[in-house]
Amino acid sequence: YQRRVHGDSDDVVGVSNPAFVSVDGNINIAISTNDIIQHMSSPLIESSPDPNLNRIARIAKEVVRSRCFYPLCPPAAESQVDFSQHQYYEFGDRVPDIVILPSVMPPFIQEIDNTLVVNPGSNAKGFSAELTIHSSTDPHRICDRTRGEIFKLM
Repeated sequence: YQRRVHGDSDDVVGVSNPAFVSVDGNINIAISTNDIIQHMSSPLIESSPDPNLNRIARIAKEVVRSRCFYPLCPPAAESQVDFSQHQYYEFGDRVPDIVILPSVMPPFIQEIDNTLVVNPGSNAKGFSAELTIHSSTDPHRICDRTRGEIFKLM
């Protein structure tokens, strides 16, 4: 699903939730507003956790590894997940360069399995994130040419 938001402007586009967006045809961004990080923080059971990642990053890694916006079944009661539409929660054969997963959990920006995972924090708590992606002749390795910053809104 995609539609223009402001008349003839090509700068603003409305998309579904979750969404998989391609920017300039070579940067793939996966976005979901369901707080999967918080929803998975309690039931996560790990047999051998990655010592290089904190708990929140390990949850984000599970989203990237599973290639699904919401790899938790059954869904948390407060989620907005309709599993009859499960095909829209899967990445399919698309590989995201950036995954944006807003959460009430502590914000972070981290490379996980060659994917930049961003939890900009909760806008309700006054957090936001900004990513700057530098151009390159090599369209791969977005993580190497992206600068991210999480900041508190005034």
